[in-house]
Amino acid sequence: MNSYCEMVFNQINVNIHSLTAIINDVTEEELAYRPLPHKRSIQELLQHLCLICSADYYISLGYSADKMNDFYLQHPAYTKLELKAALVEGFNQLKAAYSSFDEQKLFSLQTSYWGCTYTRF
Repeated sequence: MNSYCEMVFNQINVNIHSLTAIINDVTEEELAYRPLPHKRSIQELLQHLCLICSADYYISLGYSADKMNDFYLQHPAYTKLELKAALVEGFNQLKAAYSSFDEQKLFSLQTSYWGCTYTRF
């Protein structure tokens, strides 16, 4: 595995443990809490965070806005168990894919559907 990826995966793993602890500590009532009508609930914020690894992977593949919207619709995570599963599955997916990338692929430029250009690393 590329040493750059190994360091990043270690940091992501630390974040996964922290986020898992937060999910474990939040109650079902707290998950439903929405500070203002036009803001996300705690559950919606956690859902977003738990899908970031998968979403970043698909964005790095060049998925369009429509494909990303479909991804989010197809991957709801409502319960604490589903949130934790989405988090771990997304990390495992990202790690499996990126572990096989060489430096050329990691540092190649990719443009996202919103027009931002970045490397996969």
